Amino acid sequence: LSDRLQRRIAELEQERQLQALPPVVVGAALIVPAALVRPATEANGDAPRWARQTAEVERRAVDAVKAAERRLGRTPHEMPHANPGYDIESQDGERHLHFIEVKGRIAGADTVIVTRTEVLTGLNAAERYVLALVRIGPDGDDEVRYLRDPFAGKSDRLHFAETSTVFDWGKLWAVAGAPS
Repeated sequence: LSDRLQRRIAELEQERQLQALPPVVVGAALIVPAALVRPATEANGDAPRWARQTAEVERRAVDAVKAAERRLGRTPHEMPHANPGYDIESQDGERHLHFIEVKGRIAGADTVIVTRTEVLTGLNAAERYVLALVRIGPDGDDEVRYLRDPFAGKSDRLHFAETSTVFDWGKLWAVAGAPS
């Protein structure tokens, strides 16, 4: 017991002599206002204004596609906003339906997101499905391009848990053509 008491007293004495070490910095953060790091292309403020006004971009895109459909002699019918798979159902002179998913982006956009439901609808109605790409210009100069059967070959790569896919806008725009 005497040896144990001596060891315990020695431990308590060592604990009394403990001192905190000086702090060591392991990380840091620098907070900078967004205006200071905004790319030069956004300096005039147009891109952020448009990016926040998605409802206006979507409305202009749908209106542009409906106008393109009318020029083709078809009768476009806008679907409810929450319609899964496509935005416009358009009937041609032979009473065939065309299912059109509209993707509007401001000029200079990099990507576009397509939902799983849109991809599956496109795969199921391949010959009648159109991905309408609309480049929204700041001065009202909107341009429409169509991409038919846009998801060919995607079915074998569609993961069961995938909810959306991000596509490169520039690559889609390059292969899309005039409305037809």
